[in-house]
Amino acid sequence: MSQGNTTRKNLGHATAYGYAKAKGYTGTEEEFAELMASYAEVAQDAEAWADGERSGVPVGSGDEQYHNNSKWYADQAALSEAAASGSEQTANQKASQAAASASDAATAKTNAEAAATAAAASAEAAASVFAVVGNVAFSVLPNGQVRETWTEEESQ
Repeated sequence: MSQGNTTRKNLGHATAYGYAKAKGYTGTEEEFAELMASYAEVAQDAEAWADGERSGVPVGSGDEQYHNNSKWYADQAALSEAAASGSEQTANQKASQAAASASDAATAKTNAEAAATAAAASAEAAASVFAVVGNVAFSVLPNGQVRETWTEEESQ
């Protein structure tokens, strides 16, 4: 082989283009070169999706990957978890307050029932005195018997 004479030899699958052609690629070598050059952009899009960054710079809100990357979803999940935790704490506080209110209501009911019983007894006692003659008061006992009560002045 001489220096001025170039020999070409088919290397088969030794190049990416040759491999693509062997697998059915029908484009030209120039189209294939453009396709290969665009893979750098594809890699940056993959980085933007995975990390929320494109070449180490966070993707902005105008980037199509802004709301479509795993970092953004992880951040949203963390915000949702924090909100759920806050809601759980609020619910627990409200449940405690409701339990205390229920306890207070039960105590108030018990006290009201006791007061009603005492009021009924007082009313019965007051209604059972039906006559006072001189120093003697006549009253009706719950069993229906009549009782006489003497005042101090008469017993002396």
